[in-house]
Order: sequence, then structure tokens, then C-alpha cells
Amino acid sequence: MKDGYRFIFQMNDKAEHDDKLEYTLQYRFTSDRSHHSYIVRVERYI
Repeated sequence: MKDGYRFIFQMNDKAEHDDKLEYTLQYRFTSDRSHHSYIVRVERYI
């Protein structure tokens, strides 16, 4: 059994529309079960 999915870093984006949002990170991974690709967006706040 694995400890998680292998992910690929997609992009780092600086936020300009929200004063409290510093930046967003975007990652992509593929499920071994469903064979679908998923994109996860992570937001960093102050």
C-alpha cells in the first residue's frame, strides 16, 4: 500500500484580488484506481 499519490507541481500564482490571500499553488495527480487526473489548488493566507 502506498502512503499517497505522486503529484506534479503545476504553477505558483501571486494573488492580486484579495488582500489576505498571499498566493496559490496548483498541483496535479492521477488516481491509480480511476485513472482520472485531478487538480488541487492550495491557497496560502496571512
